[in-house]
Amino acid sequence: MKNPYWSSQGQTHPISIDQIRGLCFDVVNIVAASGELAGDSADIEPDEGVPSESRIFQLHHELAERELCEKLLRLAVLVRTFDDIASTSAKADEYREHANQTSGQNEIGFLRVDGSVADFNLREACNKIIHAQEIRAVYDDAVRFSGDELVSRRWYCDGEVELKGTQNKKFWEASVYIFDFIETVLERIDFEL
Repeated sequence: MKNPYWSSQGQTHPISIDQIRGLCFDVVNIVAASGELAGDSADIEPDEGVPSESRIFQLHHELAERELCEKLLRLAVLVRTFDDIASTSAKADEYREHANQTSGQNEIGFLRVDGSVADFNLREACNKIIHAQEIRAVYDDAVRFSGDELVSRRWYCDGEVELKGTQNKKFWEASVYIFDFIETVLERIDFEL
């Protein structure tokens, strides 16, 4: 029996496009469900003046942000790994052109480093997701009024995630627009290695 170590020489990390697509699906659905459930939950009639919440909305509210952040981190690592493998592959020149066309530059969010606006593209967004010291979803509210009286208010993820951290002793903060980020990821992984 031969040592299997030698048969793996030159092997890269196995990247599953299906796994990346599945994470994209999960992330988009968490954000989309948040608004939908908050709106549906706001339509529930209050019992004796106390607004009720559906158990589904409660569960979503309890788990959504943690699941969103975990899935974003996994997605960012896989996309960065895909990017690194493709950029050193036999099709490196073709990939570089594809990556430029699918960079998401100034579309997927924004980045400030020490208060100054900086370039922000897919690769940088993935880096910031991976290295963030603080990550949190941004929320908006779905409200229901009866006349002038506020009957219910439900908070939901509005599709933006804020990130903060430091790099080379410089403070940075970024916002990632989830739907634009996912569109860019899906465009990027269309490249066939």
